[in-house]
Amino acid sequence: MSKVIENSVQEQNEVTNYVDVDENITIEEYLQICGQQIQEEFNFHVESEVKKLQGGLVAVEEELLRTHTSLLESDGKENSSPNSGGDYKQMDLMITVKGGAYDGSVHHLKPRVRAPCFLGRSTSRKFRDKGISMPQDGEISTTHGKFEVKDKGVYYCDLGSTNGTLYENRLLEGNKPLKLKDGL
Repeated sequence: MSKVIENSVQEQNEVTNYVDVDENITIEEYLQICGQQIQEEFNFHVESEVKKLQGGLVAVEEELLRTHTSLLESDGKENSSPNSGGDYKQMDLMITVKGGAYDGSVHHLKPRVRAPCFLGRSTSRKFRDKGISMPQDGEISTTHGKFEVKDKGVYYCDLGSTNGTLYENRLLEGNKPLKLKDGL
């Protein structure tokens, strides 16, 4: 019986290489050690992937805001018309995603007064047709943020997303609109 256990442990050791075989170790002890080492390796890889995804999300959000501002500078204001109250009725925005699963994708948005364009993981119609839907990006919340026209300008607002929105290396306060301006 001892020989069978020893052979089984040696065969597993050759396959996994997690533990040096000690003749005094039981199968239960061996499996427990292997399980602990596998869990530690798994946790390390998960943490590494989470950091990569977070970095990609930050880059996408920053580029999204910079592109939006650039469009406001160049031709966004030419395509918008102030209403009688001095507010913009509509803005034409072109958003290019930089990084992550949607790298290089371009989105044309037309937020209007009382008709914002939403950004998120949702696949509902308001995201697909009039906003930005990124269902494969796990770092973005289902309803992450919105672009809206009000008070003579265009704003981006993080809608209390789980991971938040970074702008200029600081986390934006949830549900507090950020006015988009030149250089953003």
